[in-house]
Amino acid sequence: MDIFFSVDKNYLPYLYITIHSILKNADIEDKFNFYILQNDFSIEDKRAFNKLLNTYDFSIEFLDICTEKLEKCRPEGYHLPLPTFYRYLIPELKPELPKAIYLDVDILVKGSLKNLWKTDISDYMFAAVEDFYYLSKADYKEMIGLEQSSSYFNAGILLMNLRKMSNDDTGLKLIKSSIDNISVFKLGDQDALNKVCEGQILKVSADFNYQASMIKNCKKKLKHKKSHIIIHNLGPDKKYIYNIFYTKGLDFEYKILGLKVYIKSLPSILRVKRSELFSLIRNTPIIGELIYLNYKNIKSKLVTVKQG
Repeated sequence: MDIFFSVDKNYLPYLYITIHSILKNADIEDKFNFYILQNDFSIEDKRAFNKLLNTYDFSIEFLDICTEKLEKCRPEGYHLPLPTFYRYLIPELKPELPKAIYLDVDILVKGSLKNLWKTDISDYMFAAVEDFYYLSKADYKEMIGLEQSSSYFNAGILLMNLRKMSNDDTGLKLIKSSIDNISVFKLGDQDALNKVCEGQILKVSADFNYQASMIKNCKKKLKHKKSHIIIHNLGPDKKYIYNIFYTKGLDFEYKILGLKVYIKSLPSILRVKRSELFSLIRNTPIIGELIYLNYKNIKSKLVTVKQG
């Protein structure tokens, strides 16, 4: 499976966790080639993946992105980071690949991705899961120029038909659409993908993109969570997965998504209950790895949490 991510170094911890979750929960026959679209990773940042390379069988390639032609896609002060637009370039960066999976890094992968990978998209630009929050807003589709009969998809998890996209110059069309609609598209690349590829998107099961909005609105669905392959923590509050699933049985390993850990930035405080500290360290090797790699930038402090 060929899997792409587009990030800057601020998202390195999330990228690591996402890749680790893919590898840890894969079937034994699954094989992975990871491609990281970035333009600010240091050699040290790239070496952070050596531990995974020593544990799992996969390849990883860091592709340096020239951002010049993407700069105009995003208004100044826009809430989405520029790397979110890097995915436009995937067809031209790897023209030898017929298809690829694109993943955001605010996700947890709880099972094999092979069924998503095997989906037949020969007649489509890409396959995706509907965006259940914005799909409920009829005026939003009208605002970005979609037909009311069209669906609206979340762009965080995509199975991309790179050959078809390349033949159709979809990358250039996405850039042009983003620039032409810069004052209209509130969700940037997601709006552009829905607009440019309207009518050429295959809807797949929500198991491949179980969105935080679904959890918030339909908590009863948690009892069926074992079928969900990808949990997607949409929005700016990345503590949500921690708060919901801490008591619902997800592995300790992924609780780092709900902790205040910022690599290569100001010293951070890792906040955990005193009673959980040793269990967290014992069951969460990734936290130990991150502290080891960045011990000068991270400090820890035991705090007493009052119950009430």
